[in-house]
Amino acid sequence: MSKKTAFSLRIFFPTGDPEGLCFITKPLWTGQGIVFPRANYEEVRELDVLETSGVYILWEYIPEGYLPRVYIGESDNLKSQLNHHNNNKDFWTHCVVFLSKDQFLDKANIRYLEARLVALGRRSQTLRVGRCRGT
Repeated sequence: MSKKTAFSLRIFFPTGDPEGLCFITKPLWTGQGIVFPRANYEEVRELDVLETSGVYILWEYIPEGYLPRVYIGESDNLKSQLNHHNNNKDFWTHCVVFLSKDQFLDKANIRYLEARLVALGRRSQTLRVGRCRGT
């Protein structure tokens, strides 16, 4: 069993709404997480930071007692891939993307992250996990 170490996260809500768009960073980490409900997608799609590579998770918010559907993917251009999913996948209500703030993630890193997320999701047995290869 690996030893757990404490860490802190910075969560920023640019609109002041904790149910809306939020940016997540960790000190000494070159990555960034962006979480948002689909209802805010029109606002999110204007973010230039999404014109890069990364991994993403789409999920549906459902009542307790049902297995949520989760879709995990990676892309060289997150904005383009999310636009495609917004137009062609009806099930998702929320999204999180993980990307590098300094362009440090290469294709191998991104595919590794995607595979780890899929494996963790499937192992949890509390999700219905799908996987997609991005552009």
